[in-house]
Amino acid sequence: MKKYSYAFMLLSILSLQGCLLFETKEEAMPYKGTFSENYLTPLEKIDKGVDISLDVKTTESADELNLEAPFRCQAGFQGLDEIISAVPVKKGELKLSLFTNTDPLPRYEVNGFTFKDLTLDRAFQRLVLEADISVFDKDFSQGEFSGKNIRGELSNVLDSLSQKAGMYWTYNARLKRIDLMRRAQFEINVPGNRAVVFALLDALRGAGIEKAVADWHKNKIIVTLTRDSQKVVEKLLSDLKKNPELFIYDIKVYRAYPEKKGKKLDWQKVVENFGLKKVNMAVDGVIGRLLITSYENGLEDIPELVSKTSSIMLASQGFVVAPEGWKVRFDVGRCGRLEGRDAELSILFNPRLKKDRRIENTVSLDSLSGEISSYKIVSSIGDNFMIIGLPLRLFNKQEKEAEYVITVNSRVIRLVMDGVK
Repeated sequence: MKKYSYAFMLLSILSLQGCLLFETKEEAMPYKGTFSENYLTPLEKIDKGVDISLDVKTTESADELNLEAPFRCQAGFQGLDEIISAVPVKKGELKLSLFTNTDPLPRYEVNGFTFKDLTLDRAFQRLVLEADISVFDKDFSQGEFSGKNIRGELSNVLDSLSQKAGMYWTYNARLKRIDLMRRAQFEINVPGNRAVVFALLDALRGAGIEKAVADWHKNKIIVTLTRDSQKVVEKLLSDLKKNPELFIYDIKVYRAYPEKKGKKLDWQKVVENFGLKKVNMAVDGVIGRLLITSYENGLEDIPELVSKTSSIMLASQGFVVAPEGWKVRFDVGRCGRLEGRDAELSILFNPRLKKDRRIENTVSLDSLSGEISSYKIVSSIGDNFMIIGLPLRLFNKQEKEAEYVITVNSRVIRLVMDGVK
């Protein structure tokens, strides 16, 4: 009987604590009763027969699929051989617009909305409470802020508040729910030439915005952005309208191996055979040297000249397009069948047009481990470059005498802007 009493008392205490915990949790929920039944998205049913674990991933061949490769990985750009080409573009059609689906918000007028020290989701909840609209914060907005005597149409007010908080919002009319998120999908409409699409893709990636996909049929780019990266894209489009020139760099990367062990590639002899008077400048970097020649002197003969003392093979070729003032990168491994760590090699360009129509450029060599070397140069429009003296042992230690030979031919596309802004 005594044991039963102790057990009964223990069970009662545990039950009471459970009730207290449940009641505390209920009381802690903010804005109770303001959410619709659809506030939480129901979980999908998971087929337990399918094993989705960390070691299961997309097949290698599918993961390596590159729709850009047929265009990107070729010498020359779409058959344009002129040093300067002109492409007409309607300025008003080069624009950024929201791609994420959203329904029209009911028309409400906001009159004198004031709040203090609230996160964005709570400010939204308080604002749309009377409209019977729920708010779902997908990414948990951080940071509290205040607003005083806010007036205007509801959608405009939500735009202003979400921008201040670094968030985006969409409206689902069927669920009567506003969703908040840190990232949204946008569409960049790119009128005219495919070169402009490549220029925007290359500039976006150079700025660290990797989630950009081109729709080649419609000449559009779909890109996922935060508020900060949206500002980068808006600046890019604005700069392109103000400085409508694109710099195209056709790149070939070779591997050169001296024919005899212990011998080195004789660059003095190669350059003399190419023509000493054809080389305008030689610029030193931490590793390697960059030679500059005018547009009149193509670099097509260099592989043949190198082959007189060394065996040479083409490892990668392709192009990048740089808007004036924007950094772009050519990833050697994406346009070549390279094995090992040398697939990490990237070549970066950052051209800036000077008042005298010359080009100030920083050409860099990069890898996953960091920058290898860089060359600051001033050249004329259409000048060509060659990077020599870059040892293969940077990536493959067993290669003692072999080196990379990189040739770069440059051209300019001038966008002829017309129409409204």
